[in-house]
Amino acid sequence: MSDIQAHPIDLLIEARWVVPIEPHAVVLENHAVAIDGGNILALLPIAAARAAYAPRERVELGEHALIPGLVNSHTHNPMTLLRGLADDLPLMVWLQQHIWPAEARVIGPEFVRDGVELAVAEMLRGGTTCANENYFFPDVIGATYRKLGRPPPRVPVAAPGSRAGARAGCPAARARCRRPPRNGRCRGPDPAGAGNRAARRRRTGVRKGWRARRHHR
Repeated sequence: MSDIQAHPIDLLIEARWVVPIEPHAVVLENHAVAIDGGNILALLPIAAARAAYAPRERVELGEHALIPGLVNSHTHNPMTLLRGLADDLPLMVWLQQHIWPAEARVIGPEFVRDGVELAVAEMLRGGTTCANENYFFPDVIGATYRKLGRPPPRVPVAAPGSRAGARAGCPAARARCRRPPRNGRCRGPDPAGAGNRAARRRRTGVRKGWRARRHHR
């Protein structure tokens, strides 16, 4: 009998296939992921994992492929509440004649909170564990992720570049996002407003040394 004792951990996930990020283009068969304290400790064959660890919870996925969490690199999650409004229109017609007027009638902290809560449930169900938010009231967005108890590892929040967006929470977001390790913030111009004065000021700010992220639809 071996004198080696199994190490207690929180969770062991066993899967028929595991597809890691590294090494690239590799599919591991009959492997397990050992997790403790919210951190991945090891990725190893199931037999070795059972010998090395004593999990408080074991999940057996005999016919599943286990992959890392997906990342949504640009999202407006509160707008889940506007889903289905004026679909199948050119972008600027959709925005200027339908979405922006609707937002002007309903936008507020409660709308943003409710939309994020719905979106987080949908993201987790679909395997998305990290999101880059781009919407008004970023302080409310960050607080909502934290309140849910299982926030994405990093949630940069950035309000659109209008004066209203700046008033809708940017100072509070800067203050609140300094400390929580799972929330971050960033600036980034939105192509939908690329022709207006605010967008030009943002681009000027980037040239002056702002740390900004650029994205395209």
